[in-house]
Amino acid sequence: MTASGARAIPGHPHTIAKLARPGAKRPLHAFDSEQLWTVVEGDVAIELDGVAVGLSAGDSLVIPAGLERQISAGSAAQLLVCGYGDALVTVHGEPAPQGTPAWIA
Repeated sequence: MTASGARAIPGHPHTIAKLARPGAKRPLHAFDSEQLWTVVEGDVAIELDGVAVGLSAGDSLVIPAGLERQISAGSAAQLLVCGYGDALVTVHGEPAPQGTPAWIA
């Protein structure tokens, strides 16, 4: 199970709806598997391997495995994130990978 109580099946795709408060910022991190993000509402800024990308409602982005990213919400935002339920995340500056983090689960 993920931190939210949703059932994540190892090795299978997992889709979550994520809400971001205005001004929310997540840590710099990378996943060991590809993710597909779609902004349903609002706008977000994503730094991908040092390159800033802005996304608004209706925009989608495929993020390759291993690519460092950091997301910031400019306004209240809702995103759909598709990835693997057993993905491991590495947070910049932390010594060991983690399981699926609470901020996406």
